[in-house]
Amino acid sequence: MSILQNISSLNISSDILKSIIDKGYHTVHDVSCSEIGSSLNIEELTRIPETKTALQLLEDVASKKCVNSFIKSLDELLHGILKIGLITEFVGLPGSGRTQLCLHFSISAQIIENIPSGETVYISTNMKFSVSKLKEIAKNYIRQCEYFKTSTIDSILKRIHYVDVITLADLQILLNNFELFLEQQKT
Repeated sequence: MSILQNISSLNISSDILKSIIDKGYHTVHDVSCSEIGSSLNIEELTRIPETKTALQLLEDVASKKCVNSFIKSLDELLHGILKIGLITEFVGLPGSGRTQLCLHFSISAQIIENIPSGETVYISTNMKFSVSKLKEIAKNYIRQCEYFKTSTIDSILKRIHYVDVITLADLQILLNNFELFLEQQKT
């Protein structure tokens, strides 16, 4: 832990950060010597994360299973780029099919070991999530995909967790606390 490390560099909410600064604390050392420091677990917040080489990161990604779209031409086009356990962002012009593609993959990514048991998180930055479109796609999966034959629309929808993020700060907070978010979805 650096004595002069500014507290604004810590991964804490802006409300907590403002409260600490309002109390006159500006460095990690200031906070760590106070009651606030023990409640925030400063040791954990300033721990240097494990580092990996680019090769290790590439091997980690390569070892993850691919998401099957169940559309041969689409799977060939994507070359296995969609992986279970990773966040994938789709970008494009309005009307290019981003939303449709994301809804589709939020269902197909549920197949793990040929069983619909995985869960997906749909993060929307434009607030255009359509439950009716998702239900329509789910109906088609139930009719056309052998892995979903015993599924119901409700069982498919329950495995999709939807989040709206409006600002970059909201997205950063979600991604920085993603494991906690996933734990909260289990309850």
